Amino acid sequence: MQREIQYDEIFDAQAHYRLVLDSMARPGKINVMPSPELTTPQGIHAAGALVGFALLNSDVSFYVDGPSAEDVSLYLLVNTSARPAEAEEADYVYLDGTAAAEILYRLKTGTLPYPENSATVIAAAEELGGENGLVLTLSGPGVDGERQLSVAGLNTALLEALVTINAEFPLGIDLVLTDPTGRIACIPRSSRVRW
Repeated sequence: MQREIQYDEIFDAQAHYRLVLDSMARPGKINVMPSPELTTPQGIHAAGALVGFALLNSDVSFYVDGPSAEDVSLYLLVNTSARPAEAEEADYVYLDGTAAAEILYRLKTGTLPYPENSATVIAAAEELGGENGLVLTLSGPGVDGERQLSVAGLNTALLEALVTINAEFPLGIDLVLTDPTGRIACIPRSSRVRW
């Protein structure tokens, strides 16, 4: 597995990090990650890789779920220096949007003294903002009234688990959704979601 030589670890990472922060601060807003030419393995598309490049480093851990987990884990390790971990200990968790919901109940949700010690899930959807997706209605901090987000390829059981887990705010799990066209959208633990 080779490092991504087209990716600038300073300028690209800063630009992508700002887009992730903007999406997290404005739940449901779709941003597009400008993408250099990446050679991602099967099991992760460019937007998911770029979110990882922006957030992962040698101080954090990650877990990858799915049939291509070994290749994706090696790819992230080589390009971010983050360390693989079991799901229960990982700071960042990569899932397919159709994954079974049970995995969310295994993840870190933080503690009251340290709610930030929780997992962030990066889930690959089929499409964000399309006409044929499940329409989510988000409200809460960062949303003026309500915002709608269409997501195709997202298991509703994952959403149900997320709502249950995030009911004990400030504990919970933050969700970053990505799609193959480079779009990202976030649902932080502070958001209320219905569909």
